[in-house]
Amino acid sequence: MRIFITFFFALFSIALSSQNSKIYPKGKIILGEENTFVYEPTGAMNISDGAAAKYAYIDGYKNSPLVKKQNKYEFTVKVPDSIRAIIVSFFDKKGELIDNNFDKGFPLALNNADPAQASLDKVMLLHNTGGYLFKLNHSKRYFVEEYERLFEKSPKLKDKAVNLYPYLSALSSVDPKKEIVVSKELAQNFESKSGEQNLIAALNLYDFNLKDSDKANSLSKIILEKYPNGELAKSKLIQKFFKEANDPTNKQEQKVLLQYIEDYKKNYPKDAYTNQIADEMNGIIFKKVIESKDWRKIDDFTNRFNNNFYAAQEFNASAWKFADGDDITSAGNDLEFAEKLARKSLEIFDEKVSNLDKYQQKSDFDQSFTYYTDALALVLYKEKKYQEAFNEQSKIIDSRLIDDSNRERYVLYAQKAKGDQFVKNYLDHLLKEQKISDSLFNSLTAIYKVQNLPTVEIEKLKEENKKTATNKSRKELLQFYSGDLKAKDFELTTLKGNKVKLSDLKGKIVVLDFWATWCGPCRAALPHMQELVKKYDESEVVFLFVNTMERTKPVETEKKVTKFMADNKYDLNVLFDHENEVSKKYLISGVPVEIVIDKEGNLMSRTVGYDGNLAAIINENK
Repeated sequence: MRIFITFFFALFSIALSSQNSKIYPKGKIILGEENTFVYEPTGAMNISDGAAAKYAYIDGYKNSPLVKKQNKYEFTVKVPDSIRAIIVSFFDKKGELIDNNFDKGFPLALNNADPAQASLDKVMLLHNTGGYLFKLNHSKRYFVEEYERLFEKSPKLKDKAVNLYPYLSALSSVDPKKEIVVSKELAQNFESKSGEQNLIAALNLYDFNLKDSDKANSLSKIILEKYPNGELAKSKLIQKFFKEANDPTNKQEQKVLLQYIEDYKKNYPKDAYTNQIADEMNGIIFKKVIESKDWRKIDDFTNRFNNNFYAAQEFNASAWKFADGDDITSAGNDLEFAEKLARKSLEIFDEKVSNLDKYQQKSDFDQSFTYYTDALALVLYKEKKYQEAFNEQSKIIDSRLIDDSNRERYVLYAQKAKGDQFVKNYLDHLLKEQKISDSLFNSLTAIYKVQNLPTVEIEKLKEENKKTATNKSRKELLQFYSGDLKAKDFELTTLKGNKVKLSDLKGKIVVLDFWATWCGPCRAALPHMQELVKKYDESEVVFLFVNTMERTKPVETEKKVTKFMADNKYDLNVLFDHENEVSKKYLISGVPVEIVIDKEGNLMSRTVGYDGNLAAIINENK
C-alpha cells in the first residue's frame, strides 16, 4: 500500500541532541516504502566511516548506513505502513554509541492519520526498547505520567489492550496498589465487550495482573468454546507442546511433537511471530536430534528452520555441552564431534553476515560471533590444538562483549602457544585499560616475580582502577534509583524448597540475576554465569538466580525450571519470584538484569543484559 502524507517540517525537526542535532525527512513520507531522512549532527560529534542509524519500531529494529552529504548525513527507513513511530540513535561500525540525544533518543512520528496513537507509540518504544537497545535513561514514573497524560487526552487509546500492558508494567513499580485498581477496572471493561481479542485482554488481566486464577480459568473455557481455532487455542497448543517436549517423564515420540508444529502452522491464525515460534519449537526437538550424532538426521532437520540462526544456536550450545565448557580442566566428551558442531554454528554465521540487507550491520551479530568463536576455541584447546585455539580466541579478544572468563581462557591458550612474555605484555595492557580480573592480575604478578621485576607500580595502578570503576557505577545507580541505594529485603523459596532471606546474607557480596526460561539472552548468559559461580567461594560471594516473569503457573514453572537446570547441568541457586514482587522492588521491567549488593547491603551495580563485566564489578567490591 502506497500512502502519501505531507507533514509540516516542524513535526520532524528534532533539536534535542547535543545542543542542535536534528533529524527530519528529506521529502514526502510514503508509508510502507523506503524514505530518506537527514541527520544534522552538532560539530562536536565525531561521525566515523561506517556509522549507521539504528531505528526501532514496535516489531523490531534495523540499521541504515549514514551517507555523508556535505556537512549533513542521510539514512533510509523502511517499515510496514502500519508503523506510526520509530526511535533513532546513531552508532559507529563497532556498535559503539555516537549520539542518542543525551540518553533520550530521537522519537519520530511517521503517520499523522492517528496522531494520538502515534504519540503513544513513541512513548511505548522508549519504554520497551530504549533501555536495552539505546541505553536511554527514563524513570518508571516518567512513563506512568506520559501514559496517563495521553490516556486522559485520548481515552480511546485504552480500548486496545496492547496500549495498556506497558503502562501497567510501569505503574506496578511506581504504585502497586493503584495498578491493582486500574487492572480490575480494565478487565471488567474488556470482559463486557465482544470479540476474542477483548476477552483475551480480560483473561490476561485477571490472570497475570490480578492473580485471579478462578476467574481466568472460567473465562478461558468460554473463549475456547466460542473460538476453537482462535488465538487462545493457538496459545494453548504452543504451551502443550513445550510442556510435553520439556517433561523428562514424558517420552513423547518425535513425530508426535512435529505434528504439533504442523498443526500450529496450518490450523491457527498467522502473525508476525508464527515462523519464530515454530523455529523455537523445532529447536527443542533439534537438541535431541544432535544428541543422536547422526549427521544425516542433523542435516535433514536443519532444513526445517525458517531462520537457520536457531540451528546455529543449538549447534553452539551442544558443542559447549559436549566439551564441558564450564570446566576448563575437564577432558570433555567426543571432542571431534564437538568441533564439528562448533564449526557448523560459525558456517551459518558466515552465511548470514555475507548476505545482509542494507538495514543490517555485521555488528548486530557480534554477540553470536563471540559465543560461537569462544566455543570453538575451547574445543580446540581441549583437543590440544593450542595454536588454533589461540588464533580463534584472538578474533574476539578485543570485543566489547567479552568478560573475564574469555580473557582468562585467552591467557591459557596464549601461554601454550606464545609463552610468558606475550602473556605479560597482554596483561600489562589489560591493567592499563582497567579490564583485569583478580585471577589475571595474579598471573601477571607471578610473571613479574619470575622475571625479578618490581610489582609496586602494578599494584598501585590496580587500586586506582578499582576506585574509578566504583565511582562510575555508583553515579549511575544513584540516578536510576533516585538516590536510594539500600537493597530491598525479600524472602523467596529456592528450587530445592529452602527459604532464602536477603538480609541474612549481610557480610557477603550478593549477585541477583533476574532471568526467565523463555528469555534468549538469559539462556545465552547462563553458561558464563555458571563459570562465575564456580569461580567464587560462597562464603564471600553468593549468587541468587531470581526466576521471574514466567508465563506459567507456579507449579508448571517449577517443573520447567527443574528440567531446564537438569538438561543443562547447571548448579545454580534458583529462587522463584512467582508474583514478580521482588522484580517490582528492584524496578525490573525486562530480563536479564544483574544487580550486585555489597557486604553492607547497598546496591553497587545494575546491568541490563549480560555485558561481561560482572566479575570485574565483584572484584572491585570484595
